[in-house]
Amino acid sequence: MTKDFTWNPKHSPPSPLSLHDETLREGLQCPSAKAPSLDNKAHILRGLDDLGVGSICLSMPAASPRSMSDGAALLRLIAEEKRPITPLFAGRTLPEDIKPIADLAQGWGRPLEATLFVGGSALRSAAEGWSQGRIIQQTREAIAFARGEGLGVTFVTEDTIRTPPALL
Repeated sequence: MTKDFTWNPKHSPPSPLSLHDETLREGLQCPSAKAPSLDNKAHILRGLDDLGVGSICLSMPAASPRSMSDGAALLRLIAEEKRPITPLFAGRTLPEDIKPIADLAQGWGRPLEATLFVGGSALRSAAEGWSQGRIIQQTREAIAFARGEGLGVTFVTEDTIRTPPALL
């Protein structure tokens, strides 16, 4: 018999509260969505910043040349307009996803953070042929690589609700 587990521990949220937005990344993953132009992305970024959103994932640079160039352009916009919103970039726990983020950080000239993700649910593990040991090793290596490139790291698990708590 398994022990009950709750994802809702009883404690107060940290203060102050800061919001993070994934619109420019997650919104583009819908099959019926049309990728917004760079001007529209800039409009979204400015609106979120004006609302007081603390951070935003600008893109997944390894996904395409356009994701890389739009991410670089949005970084320039943040710098030129002196916007306080914190930019982040997404990538899988793979060196080939982390390197483009590190390249953007070099041009940015300020600390930059990578939000690195991996799926650990039984379904994802079966589909990819991954063992729990491989997921853990890949994650450790990816975080070490990103830190070695001077990036801050936020680690994200996909399909978290279906991932065994022991793996998390």
